[in-house]
Amino acid sequence: MLYLIKCEKRWGLRDGEYQFKTGNTVLGLTRELIENVLIQHVESPILETQEERFLAVYQFYSANDERLTDSGEDWFTNFIDEVLMDVAARLRSGTGAPAKPSIH
Repeated sequence: MLYLIKCEKRWGLRDGEYQFKTGNTVLGLTRELIENVLIQHVESPILETQEERFLAVYQFYSANDERLTDSGEDWFTNFIDEVLMDVAARLRSGTGAPAKPSIH
C-alpha cells in the first residue's frame, strides 16, 4: 500500500485509481498487482535460492526497513518503478514479459 500511496503523491489518481507514469505510458495499479510483482520478482527468487526460505524473505524485508529508516533509501520504490518501466517499454515495443524474474 505504501508504494500505491507514493504513486498517488507523484501522479495523482486517474478515475479514482492508482497509476504509474513513465514517458507517454500510464499503467493502472492495484494492490494485488504490486503484491504479485513482489512475489514474482523478490520473494520467489529468494525462496528458490535460500536455505532459510521464509526467514530469508523476512530478513530481506527487515533489512529494507532498516535502510529506509537509517538512510532514507527507498529500495522498494526504485525496484518496483524499474519493473513497471520495463513493462511499459515492452508494451511500447510490442515484446513480451521478461522470461525469468530477477532480484537486485
